[in-house]
Amino acid sequence: MSDTEFTSCRYGAAHDAIQPIGEHASHNDSVYFNFVGPLDDGVAGGVIRIGLRPNEGYSEASVVIPLVGLGTLFHYKRTPLTPDEVEVGAREWRSGPLRIESVEPTRRWRLRYDGDEARVVADTTAFAGAPGETWRASDMIQTSFDLDWRADFPVHVLSPDGRLLPDAESDDMVYGKNHLEQFGSITGSLRVGDREWTITGAPGFRDHSWGPRVWESAPDQDFVTAYLDDGRRVVAVANRIDGDESFHGIWFAPGDEAPTQLDRYELRTRYAGGPSAEPVGWTFGAGAEAVAVEGDVVGYLPLRVGKHPVRIAQTILRLSGDVGGQAKTDLTRPIGAT
Repeated sequence: MSDTEFTSCRYGAAHDAIQPIGEHASHNDSVYFNFVGPLDDGVAGGVIRIGLRPNEGYSEASVVIPLVGLGTLFHYKRTPLTPDEVEVGAREWRSGPLRIESVEPTRRWRLRYDGDEARVVADTTAFAGAPGETWRASDMIQTSFDLDWRADFPVHVLSPDGRLLPDAESDDMVYGKNHLEQFGSITGSLRVGDREWTITGAPGFRDHSWGPRVWESAPDQDFVTAYLDDGRRVVAVANRIDGDESFHGIWFAPGDEAPTQLDRYELRTRYAGGPSAEPVGWTFGAGAEAVAVEGDVVGYLPLRVGKHPVRIAQTILRLSGDVGGQAKTDLTRPIGAT
């Protein structure tokens, strides 16, 4: 680890910038952030993402912020984008009213939004079954946030060889070949209509991925980031393809300069792609140590993605069990599964 880069892997400051555009039609340069809490103040957490898809002619911005007792704030919009408009090496991603900037590569980011196109979805179950109708029935609301994300742990990778799928090189199985991640915390302000919240040191996570991204490559997937009360941070991804399951995951403990690779992962949930959220539990293990947690849903929004749609249940949970805490999960299942 150098004085200027905060990393434990092959990725560093040069990769906290927009990367060269590949030839694959689905090339995607994506920056993603999530955070949890503060639950007692009405904000369950959030997901903020920009994906640049210049070969398909657009960028996409998404914001999902469950607000306790109010519904889920949701913004999604595509903005026209051509390859000539992409500035390779730039450290700011832009799409519509959303800006995500690498202020200090591998250490600090700024996330900003100011617009009136977000809506609060009160009935997330209805949104799962009829997203267009439910979306149009929800009023647009003036929304702004200015968030400062700072690293708590170094940049890491989930998979030593960079693959999140068993056959990530094939034409019909393209997903996440270049993928870096990092745990940190978020501070800043959020305003929705006439309500305002201050967020101070909320646990958070980010990733940057680039290259082909075909959502249908991972139609049955779990992705979890867990923020445990003992200070540990856990991230894991599991894919089930043709009856076989593979997983990759790590955890950091306070003071760690490098992650510990997980060697055990077990998911417990009844969720199978339906419209409603379900409790989720996991057991994570590394060597002789294992942690079992159970999660109760405190925020939820189901999203459809892909040309042959799958549903991603974006869920924020309060954890109990061996260690308390909070978690953000994406449970991806084929639409129509029951």
